[in-house]
Amino acid sequence: MLGAIIGDLAASTYLRDKNEFYAHLIGKDAIVSELSVAVLWTITAVREWNHLNDDLRLKQFIAHLWSVEHQEHIELSEEIREWTACPNMWKHHVGVGMFLMRQGTYSYWFDWESGKRDRIDFGMDKEEMYASMFLSKMLTLLRLGWTKEEVWRELGSVFQGCFKDWQWKTETGKSLSYLFRAWDSFNKAFDFGSAIHNAVRMVGDLRLNCALTGMIAAAMYGCGQYFIKERYDHKHQSPIQLKIPEFLYEVYSNELERIKKQLNWVNVFWAKNDSRTNIERHTYTHIESRFNNIRVCGEIHRRILKSFAPDWEHRFSFYKDNGWVYLCRSGFILGRFRFHYNNGDFIMKDIQGSGFDKNIDEPLHDIISSIKQEWPLLTDLFKYYSCYSTEDKCPDAFKGTVKEKFWEGERSFFETQMDNLGKWIDEGRKAIDSSDNPKLISMAKRLGSERFGVVFYINTLFAKWNPEDSMEWIFEY
Repeated sequence: MLGAIIGDLAASTYLRDKNEFYAHLIGKDAIVSELSVAVLWTITAVREWNHLNDDLRLKQFIAHLWSVEHQEHIELSEEIREWTACPNMWKHHVGVGMFLMRQGTYSYWFDWESGKRDRIDFGMDKEEMYASMFLSKMLTLLRLGWTKEEVWRELGSVFQGCFKDWQWKTETGKSLSYLFRAWDSFNKAFDFGSAIHNAVRMVGDLRLNCALTGMIAAAMYGCGQYFIKERYDHKHQSPIQLKIPEFLYEVYSNELERIKKQLNWVNVFWAKNDSRTNIERHTYTHIESRFNNIRVCGEIHRRILKSFAPDWEHRFSFYKDNGWVYLCRSGFILGRFRFHYNNGDFIMKDIQGSGFDKNIDEPLHDIISSIKQEWPLLTDLFKYYSCYSTEDKCPDAFKGTVKEKFWEGERSFFETQMDNLGKWIDEGRKAIDSSDNPKLISMAKRLGSERFGVVFYINTLFAKWNPEDSMEWIFEY
């Protein structure tokens, strides 16, 4: 979702100033198109109306964004201007680009694994139906940590056959041709920025190529930072933070905040373009390590993939990239390894060094120890209970209030359930998937999957004694 908007802005920059594009990806004068509008519209439609095929509301939404006040920040195609201005002109998809943006954004809310609808339910021709199905599956699997090779195999013979036989490299085509170009741009890339670089070289509508590539690439790489290879970085600048322009935040801060909350809710691993790494080519070699063949439980495996933002106290962090888990620190990659699943546990295999430091056992020990022992502190898991306090009793200010229940529940979780955090995350997500209470859903997305997992446990704990109570009491959390 954010990747699509950033891809749209990057395309705008490329069309205006190619030097600025390669130096910063997004220039200060970049503007959005109807592709970003389609993403923002879908957020609003899913959250407030669930009327994704309401063309009248979509027209009103576009007209609001493309007002006199904001015309300088948005560039609509002639087709969209004509469609918006004509009350009797109805098109379900308003062009290939709007359709793909709406479908991709929708997939972040209701993916094919959740058991809910994975495609927007309005009239589609056969090609659009296949494009919708492939895009939804692609985004879901990538954000769950599947490798490019695994996703390619899962997309199946229809996708693979058309990808090989169709003339999408030389002819503009429609929805599937754009999807093939976006997949190829992403598949040949090594991070988010390089995927966008590949997309600008493709035939067809440049903005759609970049927006769709950005949407797909962000599912694996994230889109928090733009890295530049040293040979092109004459100013030796740090990674550039990729930000949404202020004018969009001024008008659509609610939609953009919902996107961030949803991404935090569904993401299961720390991504490359959100980490403190670099994109230089490294030569990895197998090294002797006492962590080779070490077995970790499912919960520790989950935490390693989820990782955290490093700080002065915790200098090292992990990120996942195409099946490998990388160990990095302050712009340097120390090494990498892979997990192999075995009888309910995960085994660390194929430990490789990058040449930066021959001994990576010490940093591996430091970060894994932190993940095992300090996870509540690293992730700000608890709101009321201080699990590192020397005085383990409920504060007087909480006694006699609902906060006492929350404190007791968090303490119980810390003492008995930390190894089962992943289980409670899954239980909480299932509850939200089946809920029709917008206030509960909003609360869960605001808290994030881990903290809501704790809250769901607390509700389950106290429901033993108060089975008639609804979950609404946790709104005070």
